[in-house]
Amino acid sequence: MIRVNSKFKFGISVIIIALYLLPLYWLAISSFRPVEELFSKTYSFLPQKITLINYKGLFDDLQFLTYIKNSLIVSVSSVIITLLLAIPGSYYLARYDIKWQKLLIKLALFTYMMPSIIFVIPYFELMNTLNLDNKLVALVLTYLSFTLPFSFWFLWNYFSSFPFVLEEAAMIDGASRFNAFFSVTLPLSIPGMIAIGLFTFILSWNEFLFASVFLSENSNFTIPVGVSTYLEATAINWPRLMAASMVILLPAFLVYVFFHKYLLKGFGAHTITVNGE
Repeated sequence: MIRVNSKFKFGISVIIIALYLLPLYWLAISSFRPVEELFSKTYSFLPQKITLINYKGLFDDLQFLTYIKNSLIVSVSSVIITLLLAIPGSYYLARYDIKWQKLLIKLALFTYMMPSIIFVIPYFELMNTLNLDNKLVALVLTYLSFTLPFSFWFLWNYFSSFPFVLEEAAMIDGASRFNAFFSVTLPLSIPGMIAIGLFTFILSWNEFLFASVFLSENSNFTIPVGVSTYLEATAINWPRLMAASMVILLPAFLVYVFFHKYLLKGFGAHTITVNGE
């Protein structure tokens, strides 16, 4: 058996990480460069002059602020509705015996085996029928169809790992089934709920395909669609486009910085044992 030298593995890891981080680094420093330096023939990895003019021009544009507001409305609404539906639904599946329970859970994940683009036309026709075309609520309903199946499966698996004896103990002390759930199971499920909330938020925040098809008015554009309008046929403001891209990436970065512990707990092992069981 061939043993791989630890230094060699470390070197390979550094190269792989660099390949991932290099485009992000180039994007970040380009957003702080003036236009003339960005297209200079003597391009360097370190900016010769740092400027905030690209970000200033971006946030001076009230339309861009509207894009951010629309994205926040859609993303936050999707998170709230997903959790409100997934938590009681997955708990019910985890605690009550239902015929073909596991089959239903597996079928719920079947939608992820198909590319999203095949749903564009059916969903577009459906939203037109419901008079929801060019409305943010159409995006929220569409995103729910992609976030709920995974959320149901994930939280069902999460709740199933909690021994029911914890809730029984609370009910013996006089708590109702409802109170036992809220006082015992729900607090233990916070890492999983945060993980699902972040998954839903990032999916809704970054989604472009359905937003570009469903929304036709500039005032309703979400931030990915709004930023795409900077790509004009005759001229492209590359520094401002880089600054806008950094703004889009910011939520994902903040999520990792502040919630990575919850993500690890939520997507990692979460089985609780009682009395060595």
